[in-house]
Amino acid sequence: MSAPSRHQTRGSTLIDSEHIHITGGYFTNTTHTLNIDGKHDLDILLKHTVLEAMHDSGDRLDRPRCDPDTRVLIIEKILAWIAGGESPSMLWARGSAGVGKTALAQSIAERASQKKYLLASFFFSGISQLRSDGKFLVATIVYQLISNVPETRSLVQKVLTNDPLIFDKSLDTQMTKLIIEPLNCIPKKRSARILAASIQPRLIVVDGLDECSDGAVQRELVRVISDAAKRLDYPIKFLITSRPEAHIDLAFKDGAIRGLSRINLSEDVRALKKDIQTFLRKAFLEIKKSHVLQPHIPNDWPGADTIDTLVHKSSGQFIYASTVINYVKSPKRRPTERLDIVLGLSSSATSTENPFAQLDALYRHILSSVDHKWTVLKILGVLIIPRKEDDDFGDYSTPAMLQQLLFLQPGDVELALNDLLSVLTFSTPDAPIRLLHASLAEYLLTPSRALDFYVNLRLSHAALARGYLNYTPTEHKSVAFWNPIITHLRRAEITRELWQDLLHFDISGIFTKVLPSPPVCPPSISSYGTARETRDSLRTIYYMVRDKSSDTNSSENTRIVFPTDTMPYPWFWINNFMSSLLAACSQYRGKDLDTSLIHTSFLNKLDQHFRKELVRYSRHEELLDFLAVVAVYIGLSKETQDDLCSCMRDIAEPKFSGSRARFFWDIDRQTLNLWNFLKLIASFPDSQLPSRSNLWLMSDFLTDPERAEEHYISGELYAHAALRCLTSICAPIDSELCFFPFLMTDRTYFNGTCLECATAFLSKAAQSEELVSFLIDNIVYLAWLEGCFPDQGKIFAAVMKHYLQCAEDTEASIDWTSTDSEDTRCHSPNISEPRFPGD
Repeated sequence: MSAPSRHQTRGSTLIDSEHIHITGGYFTNTTHTLNIDGKHDLDILLKHTVLEAMHDSGDRLDRPRCDPDTRVLIIEKILAWIAGGESPSMLWARGSAGVGKTALAQSIAERASQKKYLLASFFFSGISQLRSDGKFLVATIVYQLISNVPETRSLVQKVLTNDPLIFDKSLDTQMTKLIIEPLNCIPKKRSARILAASIQPRLIVVDGLDECSDGAVQRELVRVISDAAKRLDYPIKFLITSRPEAHIDLAFKDGAIRGLSRINLSEDVRALKKDIQTFLRKAFLEIKKSHVLQPHIPNDWPGADTIDTLVHKSSGQFIYASTVINYVKSPKRRPTERLDIVLGLSSSATSTENPFAQLDALYRHILSSVDHKWTVLKILGVLIIPRKEDDDFGDYSTPAMLQQLLFLQPGDVELALNDLLSVLTFSTPDAPIRLLHASLAEYLLTPSRALDFYVNLRLSHAALARGYLNYTPTEHKSVAFWNPIITHLRRAEITRELWQDLLHFDISGIFTKVLPSPPVCPPSISSYGTARETRDSLRTIYYMVRDKSSDTNSSENTRIVFPTDTMPYPWFWINNFMSSLLAACSQYRGKDLDTSLIHTSFLNKLDQHFRKELVRYSRHEELLDFLAVVAVYIGLSKETQDDLCSCMRDIAEPKFSGSRARFFWDIDRQTLNLWNFLKLIASFPDSQLPSRSNLWLMSDFLTDPERAEEHYISGELYAHAALRCLTSICAPIDSELCFFPFLMTDRTYFNGTCLECATAFLSKAAQSEELVSFLIDNIVYLAWLEGCFPDQGKIFAAVMKHYLQCAEDTEASIDWTSTDSEDTRCHSPNISEPRFPGD
C-alpha cells in the first residue's frame, strides 16, 4: 500500500502542475507532474516527506527547548559524544514520560544546525497522523540530506527515476538505496572537501521513537539505523530519544547492534529537581516582569515554598512544570489565582478549564497505547492507593503479589505493564513496582480529567479485599497477615464478586491459620515490668491493631516492638472484621445484593467452629465454670473485670507449673484462647468501655440455645458456677476448692471479685438443692461479707434472698433477722473469720 501523499504548501514552488486538490493547508498531487527545480522525479520524494517533523518546521510553533541554565551537564555530555571521533556512532537517550526528551533533542538539533553539522532530524509525535508513521522517516531524512549534502542529489534522483515505488519497499531497502549508497558513492576527494567545511561529524536526530504508532516499525527502525551506522563510510552519528519501553530496550540489546551509548535522562533525580526548580524560578520571574497585571503581582510571589511544592509534584517531569507555567501565564487571567487553582487552593474559574490539559493529553496517549486496558487500570488502581507507614494495607507492590491478589496468570502483570515503562519501573517479579510520576495518580483519580481511564479507589480496595480473602499462605502467619482484609474491606465498594467471596470466606480459619499463641504470662509478661506496665503495653498493642490511633505517650513515628504472636488477636480480628463488613455494607446502595446474607453466613461458620472447639471444655467442670464467666463477663464492672484477670495472673508461678490449673489453661489456649482474651480486654481504660464488647460474639453464642446447642450455658451451669464461686469465698485460702484453682495472695481482692461473679451467676441460676443448701448453711458468713463489700454485698444479698425465696420450702427455714445482727456480721459460727494480708 502506498503511503499517503500529503504535503505542506509552505515553502514550496508549484511549477507546471495540474490536477492539484488543496485541502486545509495540504495538497494532493494526482498526476505526478510536480516540478521541483526542474526535477520531476523528486516529486516522489516530496510526497513522502513530512516537513513538520523537522526541527525547524514552521508548523512546530510550540517547539520545546531546554532553558540555557538547565540540563547543562547532559547537553555537554551529548555534545562531547558528537565531537568524539572514536565514540560510538549511536546514542540512545532514554527517559520517562515528560522528563524533557523532546526539549533536549530540540536544543541539540538547534545547536548542531547553528554549527552546520546537523544532517537531518525527525521528531515523532503520537498525536500527529504523519509524525507518528515511521514509514516517512527515511524520506524525510533524504529530503534534508540532499539539501545539506548537495553531492547526493543526483544520486538520489537516479534511484527515484529507476524505482518510483522505492518508498513502498522495506525500510532497510530505502535506507540502503537512498542514504547509505549515495553517501558512500561520493568520491573520496569530494568527501574530504565536504568534511573540511565542518569540523564535526554529521548528526541525525530521531526524537520520540516510542511515539511511532507501530511497535514493530519501532524495532525495525532501531535495526535499520544500527545497520546504517555500521555500513556508512561517511561519519554520521545518530541520536535517538525515547521512553524506556520494553520492546525498544530489547531491540537495542540485540547482539547484532554495535557501537551504542546510553544515557538515562531520569536517573539523576537530584539534578532533575534542581533544573526544574531553576526553570520555575526563571519562568515566574518572567511572568512578574511581562504580564499585563504585573503591577498587581506581589514581589514575593510565588515564594520558595510554593516552588518547592511544584518541584515535588513534578516528580522529575519537565512537562508538569511547563504545563503549570503555560497555564499560569495566560494574559487573560490573574497569575496568582491561576497558581492557586494549580495548587488546589481554589476551584477553576470555569468548569471546562483544565490547568493540566497538556499533561492529560500525554497520559491519555500513553494509556491508549496499551493492549490490556482493563488489566492495566486494575493494576494502576491498586498502585495509586495512598499509603502511610503501618497502614495495614499489605505489601502488594510486586508483580508476584499482584498476580495472586488480582487473580492474574503468571506473567500477566509484566505483559500489561511493558507498555508503561515511561511512567513506572520494575525489574523482577519480587521487586516493587514504582510509579515515576505523582501526577499520574492525580490524573487517574480525577474523573473530569481521566474520563474513561478514571480509577475508583473503592473498587481498588474491593479488588484487594477479594485478593486477601482468597490468598492462602503456605505456612502459618501472625494474625497481622490478615489485617489487610479489614482495612481494604472498610474502604471497599461491595461488588458482586466481593459479595460472593465474602459468602464463601471461612472466617473461623483465622483461629487455625494464625501462629499458635504461647502463654501470655511470666516469663513473657514479666519481662515487660510490673502489672501496670504490662497493662499499658497491652493497651498500646490493642490501639495498634485496631485503628493505629493511640492515647499513649509514644511518638507517632515510633513503632513499639511487642511479641504479637503471643496475643489472642484472632478475637480482635474477627470483631474488627465484622465492624468493617458492617461499614462496607452500610454504604452499599444497590438493590441486587442481599448483604445481610454475609453476616448470617459468618455467624453460622463461627458457630460451627465454636461448637467443635467447646467439646474439650465440656469434659471438665472447671472449664464449664470458666465459660459461665465468659457469658457474664460483659456485664461485670470494670474493677471486677480487672481484678478477675489479675487473679489469673499468678497461674504461672513455678511451683504450680504442673498443677491442674495449668492443664485447664493449656486446653483453653490451644482452642479458643478466651483466657488471654479476657486478660487483654481488662487492660483497657474506662474511656474504651465499648472495646470490651469484643466478647459479644462468644457471650451471645453461649447464651443462645439454638446456636450453642449442647454448649448452651443453662441455668444449671450457672447454678454450678455460683456454687463453686461461693465455695471459693468460704474456703481457706489454699483450698483446692477455689473457683480459680490457683494461689490468691490477696483474700480481699479475691473475695470481692468472686462475690460479683457469684451475684451474676446466681441471678441466672436454676434451682439447685445443693446451692440452696449451701446458701442456707453459710447465710451468716455471706451476710458478713456485705459489711466488707457494702455495694457488692447489698446487691448479692438481694439476689440471694430472691433466689432462696423462689426455692421450695426454704422460706420458713431462714431467719432473715439473724443476718442483720452486728455480732453475726463479724463472727460466723461455722467458718473462721477470713484472713487478710497483714493479719
